[in-house]
Amino acid sequence: MTHRSTDGRALGPRGQQTRKAILRSLSRRLADTPYQKLSVQRVAYMAGQTDVNFYRYFTNIDAAVLALADEVADEGYNADFTSPYEWRTLATATRIVADFCALYARHRPILRVVELRAAEGYTEYAATRAHFLYGLQVGLEQAASRHRPDASDEALSALVAPLVGMLAALAAHPAQDNAVQGTRRRSSMPL
Repeated sequence: MTHRSTDGRALGPRGQQTRKAILRSLSRRLADTPYQKLSVQRVAYMAGQTDVNFYRYFTNIDAAVLALADEVADEGYNADFTSPYEWRTLATATRIVADFCALYARHRPILRVVELRAAEGYTEYAATRAHFLYGLQVGLEQAASRHRPDASDEALSALVAPLVGMLAALAAHPAQDNAVQGTRRRSSMPL
């Protein structure tokens, strides 16, 4: 994808690298700084840039957060949680939960902001959250359709949507990391 500067020009290779450096810096800052306390100056400084240079790529800190969130959402959207698994064991279900939780854990700082802003009513963050969860939704719908081939698409979506919501809520909490690891060891019996 070709990104553009705030004045509308397409970014060249150096511009793309600078933009990525700013987003990496932002990601690191989100891991140890509350969203409300982020500053353009600190993010730019950690990226080896000036705040003036930051504004060449993003109009404000929120635009940078949303750009980072969109990149993470693309990873969730493209994730395949089903194809390598046989769907008839508890071990498989546990593996899918663990895979999703691991993806979420890798991006927890930015996803924490996405969840917060979506809950506050910001539609662009709600859309980003839905985009992130789409890969899981589709994978679980495909699995459900193998076991219920006569079910309509609407029925499958209604069946899977609460599961996706529960998995997102589970993954959002750091305490789940150890719980999922412990469950994985006990999950070898068939369903």
